[in-house]
Order: sequence, then C-alpha cells, then structure tokens
Amino acid sequence: MMLAAAWYEVTGTWIAAILTLAILSFLYKDNVIYKIAEHLFVGVAAGYTIAYAFWEVFVKNLYRPLIEGKLPVTEGFQWGDPQMWRFLLIIPFGLGLLFFARFNKNYNWLSRWSIAF
Repeated sequence: MMLAAAWYEVTGTWIAAILTLAILSFLYKDNVIYKIAEHLFVGVAAGYTIAYAFWEVFVKNLYRPLIEGKLPVTEGFQWGDPQMWRFLLIIPFGLGLLFFARFNKNYNWLSRWSIAF
C-alpha cells in the first residue's frame, strides 16, 4: 500500500533535487546557476543558525531564567535558593554585549574586556 506524500514534502524534494543539480553544475564550469544556488545555501544556513542560536541559547539560557524565573536544572542545588543565583547571568550577558562595541570606533576597546575575561 502506497501512502501519498504531502504537497510540502514533494515540493521540498523537488527543490532539493534542483539545488543539488545546480551545485553539481560547478563540475562543468563556474556559472550563474551555481552562484545562485551557493548564495541560497549559505543564506538559508546563516538564517537557520541565527534563529536556532536565538531560541536555544539566548531564550533558553538567559531570558527564561532571568525574566520568567525558570531555571533549567535546580535538582541537588546545595547553595541556598537557586532563584538568588539567577541574577549572576547578568555578568556573561554584559560581557557578550561588549562584543558589539567593536562596531563603534570610539568604544571598540571595550570588546577587549570580554576577550580578556
């Protein structure tokens, strides 16, 4: 018995096949089709990585513990109330923000503090 695939699975398979052939067109010579496929792969990968890092790192490890008070693991915590320790997350958050000082000519020296730490 054969199951019918959903339209998005069929469309995704066709897009993957066409992009694979476009990438393999580089074997003939460097061409416009290859460059389009290459930029598309890099753009999609960069977008996916940024979205994944935002939700799985920033939201999960900083936003939820600080704002919502939901700490990931508190079992076996020995040093008092774990809610008290969540405000220590402000230190790595501040050090991470200092990396963006690189984009300002007057304050680019601040990014060295994060690297030094």
